[in-house]
Amino acid sequence: MRRPPSFSGIRCCACALALLLHGPVANAVDAMPQTVVLDQRWAFRLAPDAAAARAHPAAAAWQPAQVPGSVQSSLLALGQLPDPDWRDNEAKVQWAGLADW
Repeated sequence: MRRPPSFSGIRCCACALALLLHGPVANAVDAMPQTVVLDQRWAFRLAPDAAAARAHPAAAAWQPAQVPGSVQSSLLALGQLPDPDWRDNEAKVQWAGLADW
């Protein structure tokens, strides 16, 4: 024996159908697709109250970020970090991973 649907279930289905027919989904079919570029105009800086701000004042200013990427890759591209793969430079770039950005 089947149980009749509850009133709240019917109301929920009716609301979903109303949104589908009159909401932004119905209008999206008529709209032209838009491209949103996410890899441009990003910036980063070292948090002003970070302990590393005194030791690295250039990193405390807003700088362009590479997206996708990381703070370390952006600093490396800007010439503010030495190549971490060269000799003992890895120890010299540890501050960037430990700082607040």
